[in-house]
Amino acid sequence: MSRSALFVQKHANLSPIASRQLLRKSRIAVVAGADALITGNGQHALLAATNLVSRLFWNVELILPSKSKRLVHSSLVSAVDIDGCLCELVGAINPFSNLRTGRRLGSSAFDAALVVGDSEVNLQHTIRISSDGWIGYVSPDAVEPFSKANTNPIGALLAASLGACEIFKLLAKPKENATSITFSAFDYRQDASGANPELQKRLDLGILHLIGAGAIGSCLGYALDPLVPQIRGIVKAIDAEHLDFSNLNRYMLATYREADSRLRKVISVGKIARGDLYVAEEPYRFQVFREKEPEDMETAVVGVDDIQTRWDVQKTFPRLVLNGASELDFVSVSRHPIDSIAEKACLGCLNPRNGVLPPSKFLPTISFVPGFLGAILAGEIIKDVTPEFRGYSLAVELSASLGTFPNTLSLRATEKSLKCGINCRDLFSVSIPSQIRQGRSMDHGKLHWR
Repeated sequence: MSRSALFVQKHANLSPIASRQLLRKSRIAVVAGADALITGNGQHALLAATNLVSRLFWNVELILPSKSKRLVHSSLVSAVDIDGCLCELVGAINPFSNLRTGRRLGSSAFDAALVVGDSEVNLQHTIRISSDGWIGYVSPDAVEPFSKANTNPIGALLAASLGACEIFKLLAKPKENATSITFSAFDYRQDASGANPELQKRLDLGILHLIGAGAIGSCLGYALDPLVPQIRGIVKAIDAEHLDFSNLNRYMLATYREADSRLRKVISVGKIARGDLYVAEEPYRFQVFREKEPEDMETAVVGVDDIQTRWDVQKTFPRLVLNGASELDFVSVSRHPIDSIAEKACLGCLNPRNGVLPPSKFLPTISFVPGFLGAILAGEIIKDVTPEFRGYSLAVELSASLGTFPNTLSLRATEKSLKCGINCRDLFSVSIPSQIRQGRSMDHGKLHWR
């Protein structure tokens, strides 16, 4: 039984057969509005929505009212027009899917439609998405038009992930009503009244350590990929594992051919390298990598479900730790800067002693969950490397159940725990020099003290 079908079974309380049929038999239309085809935000959302839906359902029809030139960068496709890109994308993800294309929806019997932008579609199960900069919009009714000026793939991926979740809910739990959502990955407001700044033309990541090139790492790479032409820096992707077919349902950068050849996960993430962004593929467990490269880490992004590795990363006390985690539809992102770790929770505090369960080898997971996490983590990275954006970073932790989002959204400045998995109160005070507590900065890979 696939991970997606297992997710359906557990989340919707369906039988194994009904769970598989929901994914195999449902017919999903991805419909592009005219505004989606002619704006960067619209094309970002269209690519992300198609990516997520085709990893979940086997019967997908792309409805594109006209042929349009591709305006945005993606390492997964090479076609010059958006029609060709989307067909190329679905074929790369699942060459056995029943993909169809058309210029209008017609009278075909679809189970649901995910409408990207403004289009006259009135199926019983219809979800509409759009984005404006950092903000994603999702609704069964009308949504705001795509912004032509404030192009940002973060808001588009956020909208696509939440929109795919709503489509899943309508099919798996038909008695529940769809939810209208407005959400910003910049200030985490649930409306569009807050700050929504444009991205800087150059983003300097310095050296970023990505611990785990699995679902969260792959979706983070996907979120950063469209920005690669304006990104400068080094990503050290650290993961010892190889891809397999069970990963395809949620690794947004992974392709069928890569899984078939058992490609290393770090190589799959490494495809985003281009121009001034270099990806160092490190095929090791984190503990082995640290033996090889024991120097200080500037920024560490953790996307593994191994509690011990989370502890081991935090014990090195990087300038900034970002962690992403999920279980079924529950998502969590936490931020742990070195300059506040004496007062606020570290990653060990959020993963306390005596609270560790043995990891399952076959967890029920689904595409839109790590997609959401990838958008939030990418946003936190961008805010960190943009000085005027840092005031909008997470205090400590964001968590939610996507199936009931945004009602379950929680933003917490979590306090330190007496059961911290690394005993940070003692470890920090005795083993970390005072100059590290004052913060470190990076100049294109060269560590120096401020």
